[in-house]
Amino acid sequence: MKRWLKRLSLGFLVLVAGTGIYYIASYNISWNNFGVVEDGKIYRCGQLNEKSLKEITNKYKIKTIVSLRGGPPQMEKDFAAANGIQVFAFRMSARTEPKDEDIEKALEIISNPINQPVLVHCRGGADRTGLILALHRVLHQGWNLSDAEAEMSYYRNLPFFTPMPRQKLRQYVLEKAVIDHKLLNATGTNGGFRAAADKEIITPKGQPTLAGFSPKRLSLGVHDDLSARCLVIECPTGEKLAIVSLDLVGFIRYDVLQVRKEIRERGILNPDFLIICSTHQHSGPDPIGIWGRFFAVPPNISGSGRDETYLAGVREKIVSLVKRTIAKLEPAKLEIIEASGEGYSKNIRLEKEIDQSLMTLKITGDNGTIATLVNFGVHPESYRQDNQLITADFPGQLVQKLEKEWGGTAIFVNGLLGAMVSVRTGNLGIENPTAEQRAEGTAVGLTKRITDADPKKTELNFSNGYLRIRKKLIKIPLDNFYFQEGMKLGVIPYSSDTVTENQEVIVEIGIVDLGDLRILLVPGEMQPKIGLRIKELTGAKMIFGLANDEIGYIIPTEDFYKKVTHPKKGEVDVYRYERTMSLSPKLGQLIYEAFRELTSRD
Repeated sequence: MKRWLKRLSLGFLVLVAGTGIYYIASYNISWNNFGVVEDGKIYRCGQLNEKSLKEITNKYKIKTIVSLRGGPPQMEKDFAAANGIQVFAFRMSARTEPKDEDIEKALEIISNPINQPVLVHCRGGADRTGLILALHRVLHQGWNLSDAEAEMSYYRNLPFFTPMPRQKLRQYVLEKAVIDHKLLNATGTNGGFRAAADKEIITPKGQPTLAGFSPKRLSLGVHDDLSARCLVIECPTGEKLAIVSLDLVGFIRYDVLQVRKEIRERGILNPDFLIICSTHQHSGPDPIGIWGRFFAVPPNISGSGRDETYLAGVREKIVSLVKRTIAKLEPAKLEIIEASGEGYSKNIRLEKEIDQSLMTLKITGDNGTIATLVNFGVHPESYRQDNQLITADFPGQLVQKLEKEWGGTAIFVNGLLGAMVSVRTGNLGIENPTAEQRAEGTAVGLTKRITDADPKKTELNFSNGYLRIRKKLIKIPLDNFYFQEGMKLGVIPYSSDTVTENQEVIVEIGIVDLGDLRILLVPGEMQPKIGLRIKELTGAKMIFGLANDEIGYIIPTEDFYKKVTHPKKGEVDVYRYERTMSLSPKLGQLIYEAFRELTSRD
């Protein structure tokens, strides 16, 4: 009897072992379940450690990670943020039925060429990843069900280890998607866009410190209101892009991160798709802190120009404005208008180094214009140092004139304004114009260039995909004495998310692809020479200056200490002033390299 039991047990073990060997030979034996779905486009795996994540993303030039296990580990988030890889997370389970909308959205992202190459993963790369990619095989590649299920098994979706209800669920969802056609087509349609725009007054009360020129310049009243203006574009894939422009000299990343946190916690928008820019007018409250008594000699600890109560209010108004704008979304058509702003700006340092492209994004709906976004690089300095009245300068008048001409909400976003592109007044035909005449003349002239002339108009083409944002964090050595002291004394606020223990400023750059419109996100005042080089490198049509930060002047590294010979002045130190408002001589080169790295994944 015992001998018979031993033989039976031995036979059973041989059977199990043989079965195991048979199945193992039929399965993917890669330890992380890695596989190629479409070479150069879509890849799959289980959860990777940091070493494998780096190897795979570099080898296959991954642009997008889709995590089907909910929020990926912090390591993966940090790695993606540091390397300009966008991450989409879906909370799916291997044991319960996924939501149709999650399946639809995941397939849209994976199949959208603008996001590719894409890496899809869950924990093991078998069940959740297997389901989504089986659906991709059937719906977008024409595979039959049996072949798709066979591939699920190859990647360890094992029917004899998986409980029957789960296996039936996989088959049910797969068949339901095919029969009912409930999933969206990933590409091939230009319709389905929605957009909305709105605005909010952000004029401060009281007597704030004015930013932009000399310190200790206090407001004596209000010439015209300051505003926050918001444009939201929703693509057919469901992603929403929110662009906010503030009538401020800048809005630092310290504040931007707080806005993103509120946006995320309230479920208003994916905070990665929020862009906050500043017009850089020089007659508004100090949002950075350096125009109080601090920016005198020596620095004064009590001299911050920031009003924390006011800025907390601005942050809350941005959150409410984005939410309100999203609620107004309506069907829309997007059009690019290309013109020239020549004659309305000048580089007072090096005349030939200038970007005079005047780019406009016009958005119309069934009832007319929804929004007009104007992108032009120039310092709004119509009102000079002797002015003590709050004003939005010419951008405020420009948006009002466009709204009167076309309707809707107009938005101004600055461009390559750095070192030192200022308003040109010679074209106004007025000798010694007043501040009001400078602002009015610039606004009128630019409005005519956009509306009256015959600029190039192109409807946005979305055949290559819809919306993608790539960002990269870079660490810049803080070599500026004033900024060092300002942070040390608490005049300029910062956190561990904005400055490292080694006194490196964490700077964020980005690229937005909206169909065939590419926009660069530059966190400060970029000098046109380096900006035009990056524009050519990336193929961008627009550059948003002061985007998600204001880090000061971004000067070409090779020109940081540039000197030229002037016929009357002799040897001139070109950027003597700009160096006092720049983080480091290395800044220009580091930002250029960061954009080059982001575009290497194109």
